[in-house]
Amino acid sequence: MQPLRQLAAIISEVKENEEWKDTLTLTTSLIDEVGLDSLQLIQLMLRVEEQFKIQMDFERFDYDHLQSVQAFLSFLESLGANLTEANQHA
Repeated sequence: MQPLRQLAAIISEVKENEEWKDTLTLTTSLIDEVGLDSLQLIQLMLRVEEQFKIQMDFERFDYDHLQSVQAFLSFLESLGANLTEANQHA
């Protein structure tokens, strides 16, 4: 499964809205468009850690990482998430 699709599935669960599975794009803003509140953001982070097998580095985490799905995926990759491997094992 592509990292974008994996993230879309997680966001759909967190937001309890299946539409995100079909509408999330690399340019979607996780703050402005998805509208994650603080509790949903924590849920997202925990599920992302589990799904992508990484440990979130909150000292490096910045609001800018939520400006787009691409920025967030790049941040995950900088933490060691192998997004190519995730794509190959779907």
